[in-house]
Amino acid sequence: MKASTKYPILIVILSLVILSGLLSMIAFRQIPKNKLWEDYTVMYASVSVPEKEVLSVLEQSNCKDVVSLSLQSDILDENAFANTMAPVRFIEDSSISNDSASAGKISLENKYIYPALKKMYFFDEQKEYQLYYIPDEYIENIDAALEILQEKYPASCGIDSYSSFPLFVPVVCILLFGFFLFCSDNKLVFSLLSIFPLIFILLVPNSVNGAAICICLYGLFLIQRLWKRNKAIRYGVHNVYIAISLIAPFILCIASSFRNSILYIVALICAASVLYLYSIIETRSRSFVPILSASFVPVLTKTAADYLFVCAAAILVQLVVSFIPSQQSSSKFASKNMMLPSPVSSNKKEQETLPDLQNYFKWIWNIKTFPFKNLDVNEKLKPYSDVKYGDSIIVPRYKETGTADKLSIKEDTTPLFVFDESFFNSVLEDIDKLPSSAFEKVLKIQKSDVVYLYTYRTSSEAFSSFSLIIVLCSVCIPLGMAVHYIIGRRKQYAHSI
Repeated sequence: MKASTKYPILIVILSLVILSGLLSMIAFRQIPKNKLWEDYTVMYASVSVPEKEVLSVLEQSNCKDVVSLSLQSDILDENAFANTMAPVRFIEDSSISNDSASAGKISLENKYIYPALKKMYFFDEQKEYQLYYIPDEYIENIDAALEILQEKYPASCGIDSYSSFPLFVPVVCILLFGFFLFCSDNKLVFSLLSIFPLIFILLVPNSVNGAAICICLYGLFLIQRLWKRNKAIRYGVHNVYIAISLIAPFILCIASSFRNSILYIVALICAASVLYLYSIIETRSRSFVPILSASFVPVLTKTAADYLFVCAAAILVQLVVSFIPSQQSSSKFASKNMMLPSPVSSNKKEQETLPDLQNYFKWIWNIKTFPFKNLDVNEKLKPYSDVKYGDSIIVPRYKETGTADKLSIKEDTTPLFVFDESFFNSVLEDIDKLPSSAFEKVLKIQKSDVVYLYTYRTSSEAFSSFSLIIVLCSVCIPLGMAVHYIIGRRKQYAHSI
């Protein structure tokens, strides 16, 4: 291929790579959101607002598949779960009402009755607001519904979450970029390399990604020192400081989410493409080429090693600022003082928990097994007694065995029901068949290692203990490289004496 046709084709290919990378990053951008529930946003309205009115407004605003209290009664009809072999069921002494006064009261009579417990999810702890669970795919329509309700019932509704752009994360990264740019020998090269990592942190801003980009910027700062040097790519790939500065952020992004790690790789590919495109343009202009190869250029000098502490300081600043509560909310209806049902880490079980899928499993178990239980007892709640993992229901049955000439009847003691993983899986499969308004679908989609408690809705960026550990570990990366360099210099000095 002639050089005259080679370069235009390369320029087109590189431009397509850059454009597709940019569009991919924009398509998968993610702004952190303060949310209590996975895939659902909780809207609250005063109990004085009729539920029918709220559901009507939500439907008018194109909010579909809403999960609310009144929509649970038909779903929880025990006839739907009764055993088909013996369709006998236990009749409760009192029906479960849908009013706020009785919601959430756990008494001896209903502590094994899942529907009575489930009502707690549809009210705040003070029973002043009724809750509605709206799928996130309709989150853009919620504000319109809130506006309508706000006009009719002032200061009586709101949502549990809001978008919160952590501005400090990209700001710290941009300031660090400015510092490295000032200290760079090849400022244009460093700027071109840094464009897409900075776009990455603007599109997926969080503290873990911010720490990753701080380390990445340091690696790009080292790379610009090798620009136009002979064998720069080979030397750069084998340099431990450059390798760590580019690979470690990828690992950090994986800890944030797999999607973020892919977007980080896309950002690096785009950065390399931009630099290659610039090198083509510069080559055709026949600019000056340094004589010394990359191996003669010290990538990490004493001054550059000192910049590792600046990088670590930038990460620490992000960590500290992330704990400063944000006083801003994108929703003018947000209330900060109510306690709402929410899933929390299972190690925070410091109070009585709300019902979960285990309660649902036990309720289904009691309905299905009730026809086969001994009713010759005086305890009123015996049919709804608790059940433990591995419990089984065995009903003696008899079957014929042997040949036609010699038949015999033997007792079959195979359990009809066993409260184990197989039973759980069958119940979970049945949840998928329930209507979209079933609250069990909300519970099923949550993480498995959580318990459900009343918690205050937060007005700050969600910053989990896991993220805290990851960011603290990321601080050790530049500090570790600095220590490695200092030890290496001391050994080199000792050998030279």
